[in-house]
Amino acid sequence: MTINNEQDARTIKRLKELRIPSVLLDRDVPLEIDAVLTEHATGLRQATSYLIELGHRRIAIITAGSDIRPGRERVRASSRRSGAAACR
Repeated sequence: MTINNEQDARTIKRLKELRIPSVLLDRDVPLEIDAVLTEHATGLRQATSYLIELGHRRIAIITAGSDIRPGRERVRASSRRSGAAACR
């Protein structure tokens, strides 16, 4: 299953009350629940490196918000990559 907001108290409460085996898709919640996570930071670094190799210098990112893991991971990777590119 996937959820829209990892910090929403009602969602966390509902997840705690589940009586069936569940797996979260790409979400990081403070519960003992299985999850399948994607390497967003790695993918973003690879994509950005490729664009830089092609000569692009003005690269933007449009992503999910910081209330879910994919958004946080992509912004974190983008920030690191921007700093590394600026040092070249």
